[in-house]
Amino acid sequence: LVETIVLNHIPGILWYPGVGVIEETIKIAIVWWLARKLTAYYRRDGMVLGACVGFGFAAFETSGYAFTALIQANDEQLLPVVETLLVRGLLTPVGHGLWTALLAGALFAAASKTGKLHISLSVVGWWCVVVVMHWIWDASTGFAVVFTQLTTGQPVLGHVLGLSLIATVTFAGLL
Repeated sequence: LVETIVLNHIPGILWYPGVGVIEETIKIAIVWWLARKLTAYYRRDGMVLGACVGFGFAAFETSGYAFTALIQANDEQLLPVVETLLVRGLLTPVGHGLWTALLAGALFAAASKTGKLHISLSVVGWWCVVVVMHWIWDASTGFAVVFTQLTTGQPVLGHVLGLSLIATVTFAGLL
């Protein structure tokens, strides 16, 4: 809802960074709220909690995408619904789950030094990293198709480039 309200009148080029900013901020706010009364903070615990929040967010978002695909499909074509669930189910561990784990790990690492959750320079830096990863991930297919259409005239190659961008973001996040 926040994305729809805030980004509804934003030009397309700013849509993807806006989505990254909103979703990553909301997810880390949920982690913060869940962890606010802990007495000790360890990076690994933050990563586990972050991954759980990221997976929960992804499940909620995926159900929305599947519902949209179901509404748009006719009674005889449920394949788009199944495809949506399958693709998002396969990619979630290296998307929302990974990004929120990275950011929550940074939050807990900062809190381990003071005993309190707070926004440090490291947390802001990791927030920027995950927002950019989210932005590249979301924009990868559209960017790749446009780029290859302009440079080669073959939009099919754009899908290959889009998958390459997603793979690069995944590798960087895992690294």
